[in-house]
Amino acid sequence: MVNFLLTFAASLISTPTPYLIREFVTGQDVESATMEAYDIILSLGYVAVTLGCFIGGFTADIVWRKKIVIASFITLAIGFGLFAVAPNLYFLFLASFVEMFAVGFSGPAISALVADYSAEFKGHGIWHF
Repeated sequence: MVNFLLTFAASLISTPTPYLIREFVTGQDVESATMEAYDIILSLGYVAVTLGCFIGGFTADIVWRKKIVIASFITLAIGFGLFAVAPNLYFLFLASFVEMFAVGFSGPAISALVADYSAEFKGHGIWHF
């Protein structure tokens, strides 16, 4: 459920992103510049998810996993806040990076929590077919 909420929240912001970009792009070829900026946002997002998974995987083993999930929700809220107050295109880049970092950061902790709880229930006969 938590992973769904993170992914759903991130997908809600990704839909209007090209329209936000278009507000900050100027020049003769606005469509091309908008697509280039959107490509940068997508690329930064994948880098952020990868970095977040890497850091989140190590910290989930060291720190309590529920704290990592809570920290990722706080980070996600900060990313959304940056989207809301972005005065220029560079803030949109930063907001996208922070948002996608939060999604990646929570992934390993959520997976570990699910694995812990499913192993706990397996011994009780719930998952036997």
